[in-house]
Amino acid sequence: PRVIVTGLPDQTIKESALRLKPTFRALGLPWPKTKTVMMNLKPQDLPKSGASLDLAMAMGLLVKMGHLKLAGDHLIAVGSIN
Repeated sequence: PRVIVTGLPDQTIKESALRLKPTFRALGLPWPKTKTVMMNLKPQDLPKSGASLDLAMAMGLLVKMGHLKLAGDHLIAVGSIN
């Protein structure tokens, strides 16, 4: 599926989203079977830049697909995706 990122992402963030699929494959994680994966970065009017959102996008996708369960409303995650 194609990946669309909204919320004023820069080119690096758009490329990060495209790198998620091979990363999921390398880790043996499933990729959505939908035609389009849309990631909406909030707040919508604040520009986002850099590769700092890679992990958040991956985790959000895993939560949405039901492969990652959150214990509460708040989560702190530190790491990177290569």
